[in-house]
Amino acid sequence: MTSSDLAATRYLAELRNALQRYRVPQHEEILFDLKNHISEAMGSGKSLEAVIAAFGPPDLLARAYAMELLINPPKASKIAGAVRLVKILSLVVAGGFFSLCITFTLALLGLSLLAAGPALIVGGVLQSAGQHPWWINTGPLTPLAVIAIGLLASLIGAGVCWVLWRYVRMTARTLRKILPGPML
Repeated sequence: MTSSDLAATRYLAELRNALQRYRVPQHEEILFDLKNHISEAMGSGKSLEAVIAAFGPPDLLARAYAMELLINPPKASKIAGAVRLVKILSLVVAGGFFSLCITFTLALLGLSLLAAGPALIVGGVLQSAGQHPWWINTGPLTPLAVIAIGLLASLIGAGVCWVLWRYVRMTARTLRKILPGPML
């Protein structure tokens, strides 16, 4: 193997890593085309250094491919579109009801605790000030215990809302991976 073969192999390996880092689809086809281009250019008398200089740094070339494919996605075949549609429908059917149950349960629990927490805190403060409202029944609990329960309910409610937020973000990321472009 000559030094120019090693340099070309090294350049293509760096480009492969950059293409994978930017999640460029069909990066093997791109690498195959560039390898052919290098061979043709060198066969016509150009030096490897000149060919690689024309391509530019591997990271910039990979970003250019990523941007080009983002702006002008390749046309999918009808079969690929149908497979993608089946994937989307299976995600909706399998995960739809489950996601609906999780989302409503977490939302109701989180919002209820977030509303109850401050109400308990206000009731405990009012009870400690001797102004026990008739609509609050704390039973044998002391005002300090009612305030502590209110703080705990608020913290748990905020935690449940945070879990809901994370679940919704995870679901959105999953959908973005499955739905990157037009349907057909």
